Amino acid sequence: MLQIFRKKDGAVTVFLTIILVPMIVISCLFVDACRAKLASSVVSSAGDLTLNTALTQYDSVLNDYYGLMASSQSVDEFLTHADEYFQACITSQGVDADTGREWADRVSNILTGETQDISDLLQIEEQDQTKFTIKTVENGTLENPAVVKKEIVEFMKYRAPIDGVSELIDKFKNASRDLENARKNADLVDKKEKFYDSESELLKKAKAANDAIQAYVAVGLTDTSVEEIKNALMNAESEYRELHKKMVKDLYNTQGISEYKKVDLYENWTPKPEEVNKAQVNGYINNAADTMEDFVDVANRFEAVPDLGYNKNEFYNIQYWVSCDSILKQNNIYSTYVQKAQSMCQNMAKLKVVMDQLTDEEKAETYNLKSYRNIELVGSGTRSELYESLKAQYDELKREYITNPNSQYNYITEILEEISSANKDNISILETDNKIRELNTTFKKYNSDCERAMNALSGAVTELEAVKTLSEQFQQSYEIWKNAANSYDTQLAEQDRAQIAEIESMDSDERDDVLQNAKPEKVQELHDRLNNINSLLGSIKKGIGEYKYNGVSLLNIDSYEKMKSSSAVNPSKITKNKTELESYAESSFKFQKSDTLTKTSITDKNNPAIEKVNTPDFYNWLKQKFKDYDETKIEEQKNKKDEAAHKYDGEIADVTTPNSNSQEEIKDLSDRPAAQYASDKEEGIVSTNVSQISAKMSTLFKDFSGTLNRAAVDLRDDLYFMDYVMNMFSYDTFENEAKYKLCGGDVNLQNYSGKYSGVDSQWKSEDVKVTVNKTLTNKMINSTNNYSYGNEVEYILYGGSNLDNKVSAYGTIFGIRYALNLAPEFQYNWKDAGLSGIADAVATASYGIVPAPLFKLVVILGLTAAESARDIRYLKHGIPVKLMKAKDEVEVVYTGYTRAADTHPLSLAAFSYSDYLKLIFFIKITTQDEYMLYARTADVIQANMSKNITPDTGFLMKKANVYYSAEASLKIAPLMLDLPITSGYTEGKLTDGIIGRITYKAYRGY
Repeated sequence: MLQIFRKKDGAVTVFLTIILVPMIVISCLFVDACRAKLASSVVSSAGDLTLNTALTQYDSVLNDYYGLMASSQSVDEFLTHADEYFQACITSQGVDADTGREWADRVSNILTGETQDISDLLQIEEQDQTKFTIKTVENGTLENPAVVKKEIVEFMKYRAPIDGVSELIDKFKNASRDLENARKNADLVDKKEKFYDSESELLKKAKAANDAIQAYVAVGLTDTSVEEIKNALMNAESEYRELHKKMVKDLYNTQGISEYKKVDLYENWTPKPEEVNKAQVNGYINNAADTMEDFVDVANRFEAVPDLGYNKNEFYNIQYWVSCDSILKQNNIYSTYVQKAQSMCQNMAKLKVVMDQLTDEEKAETYNLKSYRNIELVGSGTRSELYESLKAQYDELKREYITNPNSQYNYITEILEEISSANKDNISILETDNKIRELNTTFKKYNSDCERAMNALSGAVTELEAVKTLSEQFQQSYEIWKNAANSYDTQLAEQDRAQIAEIESMDSDERDDVLQNAKPEKVQELHDRLNNINSLLGSIKKGIGEYKYNGVSLLNIDSYEKMKSSSAVNPSKITKNKTELESYAESSFKFQKSDTLTKTSITDKNNPAIEKVNTPDFYNWLKQKFKDYDETKIEEQKNKKDEAAHKYDGEIADVTTPNSNSQEEIKDLSDRPAAQYASDKEEGIVSTNVSQISAKMSTLFKDFSGTLNRAAVDLRDDLYFMDYVMNMFSYDTFENEAKYKLCGGDVNLQNYSGKYSGVDSQWKSEDVKVTVNKTLTNKMINSTNNYSYGNEVEYILYGGSNLDNKVSAYGTIFGIRYALNLAPEFQYNWKDAGLSGIADAVATASYGIVPAPLFKLVVILGLTAAESARDIRYLKHGIPVKLMKAKDEVEVVYTGYTRAADTHPLSLAAFSYSDYLKLIFFIKITTQDEYMLYARTADVIQANMSKNITPDTGFLMKKANVYYSAEASLKIAPLMLDLPITSGYTEGKLTDGIIGRITYKAYRGY
């Protein structure tokens, strides 16, 4: 069979010749393909080497002080270090220095982005328009709190395994029950205080309601007085009818009427001789004639006056008088008549006397009397003749008019004198005006009484509505307190349960009078009764307003003039005719009564006599409760309560005042990583307001036990971080706590200064065996290395100014201590005889408005605040305080101080200021944004590095790079496929002479 492979006349040669070239091409193809494959590994190795070289240039100072790995701050410095490191690396593999330097330059050029031809077997080249680049990763610096967290946790893992922080968990777990009990006690005291506060508020409002009720009672309205009002109103119509008739008949048109009396007309008058002068005899003759002429004129007119006739049976005297008065006053005829008659008689009397004085010769003298109307003898004549003529005419006039009883004047005067004399009092408005005023006053009093009573009742009803609401809140607050006392398992809850049992016991001195008597249903009963009375009086008042005279309320008719103006009487219809006058007086009377009054009735439910009829229980209790109430005493007791509440304000005044530390403010520095976060300012709780403290405790320790019971590994990173912060940075009591530890714990508030001075040299020691003053990296924590020495941990927790941060820290610790001290303070002081005696006295003097338990609460809360402030003073001086004290371990009690300050030994049961900071830190990091705390930690490190440790470098966390990235786009040129023997076969098959492309991208970090 082998013969087939023997010579066949050159056939094999021909075959080999045919396949030789393709085989060569295939071999070249495999060679270049292997080159391309090898190039990928070479590129990856070179990139990794470059990145690793970059990472070698970490900030050694940052690492030495804070255990964090990050690049140098300067890029140029980094490149210099990278050259040296890469050259040393190559040389260590047997490469001579010149060759190593050449390759180092090439790597440096790549790192700086400068390209150059690299000629080697692999023929790896950069693609057009691309460069090999190495750069930092965005957010890959220590400015990023997530990166800071990763660095700190990595550092702490090698410093302290998970078991290393278990001590913290154990301490918190040991404290968790006390803290939980403190939260419960604060809540319990808060509910208890709210119960007694609500009792005080209820009694204040009940006192206001009682005042309003007593204001109503003082008005004096009873069922009898209400009936009296109704009867008075029922009789008002008849009384006003009589007043109206009186007005129409006697008063309406009689005001200003003249009173008529017969007057002396001087008909018998004789002048004295010396009153006349005979020399003027001619003048006397003229005067007599002149006045006689005037009298005759007026006498004739007077006699002609009509309608002066008098009919006693037909006429109403007063209106006849009015009628005559009106006629006689027309042209003043009556007064003129009297005047002219008197003048005539006087002049004739004077003439007679003068004539008697003349001699016969003088009488015989001639006198020419001018012409006068109504004079019979005029012209020339002797004086005697003229006198006799005038005398004769005078005597005739006197007989006819002056002395004649039937003359018009004498007739009218006699009748009018009799009528006016008899009725002058009847036309006086005084009696009628007084009667109207009396009625108006009565009705106004009724209206005013109703209004005052209704105002008082409205106020009382409003107050009772508030009392009922407060009573419901009071009862509810009692149930809330009672339920809390029954559900909590603390010693203070047990004490409260006993107190509640006494409150509910009918025979106990502690029985709560308000709780039993101020129940909502009893308040409602009194409320309804007063409301019904108010409705009744409202109807009475409405009825009073509905009684009207001619459309005008009787309340507005307060005088005769007001009645007259309201009467709408037509004066023209008032006549002297008796029948007509009586008819008009009756028909013109308009009066409106009220239907409301007829519909009102008094029952037991609306009887105004609340003190005598169907008296509600709550009213009796109020009246007895506030009997002999003295506002002055109340104010005195309130002042005592306020004084008790603020008695210990001086003790807590300096609670938030920190120790003297650095004044440098981290928050004011620029380029802080935590600048994006607002300060977490908390005012803290430095007061006796247990409600605020209860709320704070609930917020702080919500599910605290649940958080602690999580697996330690779940809390590992948080605990590592907390441990890192507390051991790498300073806080307010850092120095005092360290010296306290150096003293071995034998320190109190009296000897701490001398004790701490004794260990000052140890405190300043740089010996690594002295650890209390050093970081985990054995660097000193002092003002030289720490920019804001004594303020750093508080800044990390709160992010504000040094003072604000310390106020927040101390305020929070005060609140915790306050809650923890509540139980022992209440257990020690609640039954104190002196305190109970004063509280009872205050309660009695204040009529219960300041309940005895409330006074005791206020005092004990003040004592608790003072005790807590004293605890803070211990903590400020580095002395730990027992977390949960027994009742005989409190120092501030009602009777003073229980004991002198003793030493506080080191113990797991005692917490120092730093322990409380750890507690706050733990709560914050497990319940809030942890990155905020990491960012503030970065602030502190940056401040220390840039201001104290390496002040010349301009250190910034944003320049501390932790991650780098490298990128490259490369091509591989053909080596074998580009030979002449193969190029014919690959012509057009290669793209720009490239047989492969490599994209490289990688990240590296510390």
